[in-house]
Amino acid sequence: MKEIIEKVAAETGITPEQAQKAVETVSDYLKTKTPHVFHEQLDIMMNGGSLSDGVKKRMNDVKDDIEDAARNFGQKAGELAEDMGKKINEIFNKK
Repeated sequence: MKEIIEKVAAETGITPEQAQKAVETVSDYLKTKTPHVFHEQLDIMMNGGSLSDGVKKRMNDVKDDIEDAARNFGQKAGELAEDMGKKINEIFNKK
C-alpha cells in the first residue's frame, strides 16, 4: 500500500498521512461494494500485486480446501465402512 499512498500524496500535494487515510477510505468503500470473496484480491492489489496474484492465491486456497475435504471424506468413509462391517458381523454372528 506504500506505493499507492506515495503516489496519491505526490499527485495531490497532501501529506503521506492524509494520503494513507484517503487510500484506506477508498479501499474500505470498494469492499462495501464487492462480495467478500474479492476483499483479499483488493488488498493484494492495494499492496502492489495484480488481480491475477489474488486469483492465484484464491485458487490455491480453494485447492487446499478441496484437498482437506477429500481427506476428511476418505477418513469418514473408512470409519463408516468399518462400522458397517462390525454391524454385519454382529448380525451374522448372532445365534
